Amino acid sequence: MAWKPATFAIVCGLVGGLAPAAAAAPSLTFVPGSTVKLYQVNGDCDWEAWDASINQSPPTCVRTASQTATRADVLGDDVPVVFEHRGEMLITFGDTFGADSTRYPEWVSFENTFQWAAHDPIARSTSTDPGAPLQLDFFLDGNHALEVLPKTSGGVAVPMGADDVPSAGVDIGGQAYLAVTTGTVSSGGQHDHSGDYAQLVLFDEANASFTAGRVLSPAGGHFVRPIFRLDPAPASAPGTQSVWIFGIPSGGTGIYLSRIQAEDFWTGTLPAGGPGQTQYFSGLENGAPSWQPTDSATLPPIVSAADPSNPDIRYASVTYVEGLKLWVMIFDNTGKTNPNSGMYLTYAAQPWGPWSQPQLIFNACRDNGYGRFMFYYYATAKDNDCPAAAPGAPRRTGSSGPAGPTAGDQAKNIATTTRGIAYGPAIVDRFTTIQGRTLKLYFMLSTWNPYAVVMMQSAFQIGCPVGGGSCSTPRPAPPPPVRRAPRPRARALRAGMVE
Repeated sequence: MAWKPATFAIVCGLVGGLAPAAAAAPSLTFVPGSTVKLYQVNGDCDWEAWDASINQSPPTCVRTASQTATRADVLGDDVPVVFEHRGEMLITFGDTFGADSTRYPEWVSFENTFQWAAHDPIARSTSTDPGAPLQLDFFLDGNHALEVLPKTSGGVAVPMGADDVPSAGVDIGGQAYLAVTTGTVSSGGQHDHSGDYAQLVLFDEANASFTAGRVLSPAGGHFVRPIFRLDPAPASAPGTQSVWIFGIPSGGTGIYLSRIQAEDFWTGTLPAGGPGQTQYFSGLENGAPSWQPTDSATLPPIVSAADPSNPDIRYASVTYVEGLKLWVMIFDNTGKTNPNSGMYLTYAAQPWGPWSQPQLIFNACRDNGYGRFMFYYYATAKDNDCPAAAPGAPRRTGSSGPAGPTAGDQAKNIATTTRGIAYGPAIVDRFTTIQGRTLKLYFMLSTWNPYAVVMMQSAFQIGCPVGGGSCSTPRPAPPPPVRRAPRPRARALRAGMVE
């Protein structure tokens, strides 16, 4: 971390560099134009440079840092989840394809007979430099990455087909836990998510195995797609540290909150009034959070969609910025043709809020995603809602950017007619930096076409709210006075040599 306590203490008028619990929290303001793609995380070649269908034949390969296709048969995947575990990062990804006959030889120069069947890999990383490409080391199972395929203690497999993906991860006492969102029913190329539920999973790193535990959120619950965060401060006494669970319901329009003691996380909810009972945030009373023992329809969201006309929230990522004592969330509010769709950021001093007004930090058109590292396509003139992405295209139909590879049904998800979508943000905690009055966040997102994960960077100006102390930019100390050499007569007078 590049945070400088003294600097922030001067900027916000705080004592000792950190705000006390009762002090007003600092504010964050997005720096326009600061969200940029740094590099592509998966695959062997950066698809932006490859652009096989449009720009070059044969294409030129600009190699990715981790060479995931060559080393782990991971050619394309999405929806990353990142969390700290024993001094390294664990990273899961969603539905994956490799170098099979569907993508060989157009997208890769070798073929692997392994069929991923939309399963999901897991990797580790010890990278610490946000400016250098992330180095992924996948857990391996033969000639491909290890698949996240949980089984119950009785040996019953948890369904992990298309759209069934890892959705959360947390380290508690050195033990890694995942959540998987499962229950999707696929038929005729369509995916029914009405039966989706979340199941807790224990990852045994030594034996490369996954044991399914309790159902974390049943179908219809508010935590079908959960996000885990451990209390940022060390527990002062056993049993007092919480796991915060931020939740997104299937097809939901908001994000919800619950908590459970860390020591009871694996065993789960006990009867009402018992120790370890999961508590669900039910609102604020006189500024204090209230809780209830059940996940009911009356739960209020802590964060709602930024655009009421485009209410769909599918994925979110939450971090705690220790240097600012702030909870920070990035969520996707997506829509194929909505000009306000994209990645939004909000923040709060406490997990229950109040959360700030969401700020649009990445829009595929506004922030140069379309036509560069995301495929842009319009079938008719009225669909051309981002003209700058394809300035040289014909008036009635056109496209630009890297077309593919794509996932799923190749007769449906055609590389040259399927528009990219930004979704699935995943903040990389250890890359967060504070320099002076600027916060930099690094996060991965998925682009759909090409079916890839890219690393992004965004910057925010740090300020203070009214009542939070002085927020004026500190003035530099004045330079020391220039001491000029005295003139000869002055020297002589002082020496008593001249009257």
